[in-house]
Amino acid sequence: MRHIWLLFTLIGLLSPSFGYSDQNIDRLDFKGVLKAVRETRKEKAYASTMQQLRQLMRDRVLGNIWQENLKNPNLKLGHLKTTELFKKLESFDLFQNTTEIALQADRDRRSDFYAQQENWGVINKETLENANPEALIALTLHVFLGAAGYEDDNYQLGLMLIHYNNSIGPSANEKLRVINFNQLFPRSSTEVYRTHPKQVFAQNGSLLKNSKLLSKESGGGFTGVGGGGDILSLQIKQEIFSYVFVVSDSFPDLTPACRLRWRNPTAYAADVFNIEIESDANVEEVTSASSENGRAKILIPRFDVKYKGLLRSTAVIAIYNLCEIQQSLLWRK
Repeated sequence: MRHIWLLFTLIGLLSPSFGYSDQNIDRLDFKGVLKAVRETRKEKAYASTMQQLRQLMRDRVLGNIWQENLKNPNLKLGHLKTTELFKKLESFDLFQNTTEIALQADRDRRSDFYAQQENWGVINKETLENANPEALIALTLHVFLGAAGYEDDNYQLGLMLIHYNNSIGPSANEKLRVINFNQLFPRSSTEVYRTHPKQVFAQNGSLLKNSKLLSKESGGGFTGVGGGGDILSLQIKQEIFSYVFVVSDSFPDLTPACRLRWRNPTAYAADVFNIEIESDANVEEVTSASSENGRAKILIPRFDVKYKGLLRSTAVIAIYNLCEIQQSLLWRK
């Protein structure tokens, strides 16, 4: 298990190198970026793709919640107001970056970019070409939540919404109903909304070069100007969550404390949703680390998301790392 880096080395030899260059959004004029990606609206194919992706996000990952909200406009999931959520979704703009340059607000997150509380986001061409449809829809939800000002740095809110949505409605996953989502919903407004400072623009529309605003505030793919997602990290989280009902029995090498804790699917879901996972091109094996704000996180090697076997293997190793982190937290208590 510990030597999974050998597998990554072999995959690295077999897989093609990324054909895309990166450019940090910090150094760009926001209005210039927005003007450029809006040009894709002139191409019917690009415009149709983004409209369909946005619609699929609402219908497939939020559809049951949407129906519940129609019945009860005062519906709240913890401190999250669903009417407000869907109102922001109506005005959300999604664009496609058709260039070979991956725009990013965080050097570790190259899948997309969004402007915090500006309610628009951009998905990079490389992501659209390589991601599987389900992961792409989930990533679109992350982009929307970040652009609308919601706290989803570690995909925790988005994943909670996806799996809660799957637990209700006529075609619900009956197993998911065992999870007590009331314990997972945001418990305060600070868990719902980003508390980081909003970006500041000069009168000409350019981002003011304020070092505090442009510094990384919290880890998890956020800078003072906006944020982004990493579809590999998101898929690994989804894969880890898929073991929610079998992990305590199927992983005999877990510590007794973890097996006992994770017999409760709600506790396992909470641990998975809250852990920070980041892919790093300079990492050769799955390992535990600390983020800049002191939060525990798991680092994984960066590889092409098309390798499904490697996704599963990485997720399994990450589960053991998550157990080590959880064991440390339990020991401190």
